[in-house]
Amino acid sequence: MAPTIPKHAKVVFKGIRFDVYHWRQRLRNGSYTTFEGVRRHYGVRVLPVIGNKIFVAKERLIDGRTIIGTFGGLVEKNESPLSAAKRELLEESGLKSKRWKLIQVEEPIRPEGVIDWKAYLFIARDCKKVARQKLDISEDIEIKAVTLEQLLQISSTWGEFDLKVLREARQSARGRDKLRKFLFG
Repeated sequence: MAPTIPKHAKVVFKGIRFDVYHWRQRLRNGSYTTFEGVRRHYGVRVLPVIGNKIFVAKERLIDGRTIIGTFGGLVEKNESPLSAAKRELLEESGLKSKRWKLIQVEEPIRPEGVIDWKAYLFIARDCKKVARQKLDISEDIEIKAVTLEQLLQISSTWGEFDLKVLREARQSARGRDKLRKFLFG
């Protein structure tokens, strides 16, 4: 269920990733109070595919940790999730695709009406390398090709958000077949 930040809510703090909203709300007893909600800029995640290989991002974080995950980032103002996914994939990997499929919209578990956030997971099939990486100053990303079986192993440690399609694939042959169809068409 979508959070309940109403259209008439006022932005009281505009941040890099989070905006805080206040609005006057009538209560059941007829009195009024101020409610508060947070909207995080929506995110996109991309699993690019070339042939029978899936590509993942091996990222060295500023704090010294290394994580393996999807390519992606935030949806910018006046940008659709698909446009953001295409931009992020090109910037982080130099890959482009003409065959995109949205396979999941994730709304992480949170207190209802307090945080509004979604992440869109896309498959980009038949990718082609068209450019060099254009990483942000804080990014250090190595591109790794993996098999479906390797993807299922490494994705079990992803903490980004719960990717239902990957969880189902780890749990059953039917789930793996479904994921194989999503990835490879």
